[in-house]
Amino acid sequence: MTAMTAMSRSRRRVVAAVSALLAALVLALLPLPSAATSAAAADGAGEDSAVTVTGKQGRYDDFSKLKVTVHQTKNLRSQGVRVTWQGGAPTIDGQNAAVNFLQIMQCWGDDPAGPDRDQCVFGGDGSILGAGNRRPVGPDPGETPYPGGFVPFRPVGDLPPTKSSHDFTYFGPLDTNEQRFARTYADGTGEVTFEAQDGIQASHLGCGMNTAPAGSDPVPRHCWLVVVPRGTHDADGTEITKPNQAGNSLQSSPLSATNWAQRMVVRLDFQPVDAFCPQGQPELPTVGSELMTDAVTSWQPKLCSSTGNTFAFTQGGEEEARGQVLSTSADAPLLGFTVDPVARPEDGSKVVHAPVAVSGLAIAFFIEGPSGVVQGMKLNPRLVAKMLTHSYAEDVTLGATPDYLTGNSTSLVTDPEFKELNPGFPRLTNHQLRSLMVPLQSSDTTRIVWNWLQSDADARGFLSGTKDRWGMRVNPYFQDLKLAENSTLTDYPKVDPTTTPALGNGTPPLSYAITDLDPYTADLHDGAVRTRRGNNTRTIQWQSGDTAQSPAKLINDAPMSGQRAVMA
Repeated sequence: MTAMTAMSRSRRRVVAAVSALLAALVLALLPLPSAATSAAAADGAGEDSAVTVTGKQGRYDDFSKLKVTVHQTKNLRSQGVRVTWQGGAPTIDGQNAAVNFLQIMQCWGDDPAGPDRDQCVFGGDGSILGAGNRRPVGPDPGETPYPGGFVPFRPVGDLPPTKSSHDFTYFGPLDTNEQRFARTYADGTGEVTFEAQDGIQASHLGCGMNTAPAGSDPVPRHCWLVVVPRGTHDADGTEITKPNQAGNSLQSSPLSATNWAQRMVVRLDFQPVDAFCPQGQPELPTVGSELMTDAVTSWQPKLCSSTGNTFAFTQGGEEEARGQVLSTSADAPLLGFTVDPVARPEDGSKVVHAPVAVSGLAIAFFIEGPSGVVQGMKLNPRLVAKMLTHSYAEDVTLGATPDYLTGNSTSLVTDPEFKELNPGFPRLTNHQLRSLMVPLQSSDTTRIVWNWLQSDADARGFLSGTKDRWGMRVNPYFQDLKLAENSTLTDYPKVDPTTTPALGNGTPPLSYAITDLDPYTADLHDGAVRTRRGNNTRTIQWQSGDTAQSPAKLINDAPMSGQRAVMA
């Protein structure tokens, strides 16, 4: 902060490059949190704000023994929120249907009693498990406002509502946070980590956006978490007794009147996401590493009130930040957050470095096994090197194994080295682990990962072409990149040119490449969000086009609940 104040007073251009220090690269493996996040714990908004609600007797199914706990309800931002329950009937699921599960959604609404149906995010999931995934209300004699139709989504503000069940104007398969199928285990309990979205991530909900008049203290908009329990009966009273049989499934949406009457509602209070500073206040631009994004955002309200300045932050690559703070342009930022220091030219502006934060890197995973979400696993540098070089066959194609990968394991979880480290790891019987997601943008943090691999003898040997003791070798397209020696590498290359016919291919036929099967993320935050959703957003499924202006294309094959397995 001293450097920033000095810059604002100095006539001479003195640049501060503030380092987000990685004191040591500890590549931790983090599953989805089973408790409150550290940020929540630090500000006292974790389990202290937990709320438990109880179900009730319905027209056809009795949910009076069901108790659902939302483990954080205050001081929220875009984050995972732990939701647990007990007293439910065990889920029975078949190939195309299921009974006894929960459907969870986020809603907006200013009524203190809770939201209306048309204020809830549901129906955007592209994968289908019966008609109950969508917004059409389905067969429901109790339905009066929307008989035979669907429940439109009405966004916050003055924007128009959706017009059909396939209207993805506000949310769709790749960005909905709905939990359409939350499984209850044999002991009547269950657990998910729900993705709470603030108004920056989901403007159609507006959670955390200021609702106070201009000139007043900001009042962030609250939102709601709604749980609709589903039993063995549909909204019209039809009992589903054999979910394993085709066509024998719940047909109604949780938004239909009879199902909606069973809803369990919990208020969610969000941190403010806008109106940090008074309008017209002097603005000081800052730029830099994504490692600082959450920290700077959390500091901004206090900086506004204590300094009389608006500290704007633009996230970008560290190399870009180093270049901008050296720029002589009048509007260039005077403060940049980097990992590596700024190398000042001899005749350039003076640069002041100061440590500001300690950060680190982690691999996060969301893997659903037969008994629930996997809570732990072990990796070593060579296993990470195998994933980053697409040396597993299923990280290149879901078709026949290419000749140059013959003898390699098909995926991480079938690798003997992984099995040796994780002897009790559950077998994924109906789905495969999707490729390790990495960001597209060059970054100092990427260089640190490669340097970490290069510092390990086994990983370095693998990158150089040495087989492991089970006979697995590096993908030859990556061996030529000299990954074992290049100490300045700041990106994750994807150079394997293999293409594969799309799943469900039609006319005209389409093919997918490695970046379709394993797409880049926009940044580390995006990778975390995709991990939370259990979907790396790969596009390998063929879909026909409607017109010449809308030809056939590749679409995402969103995994079903219970079959999600992703890493980032």
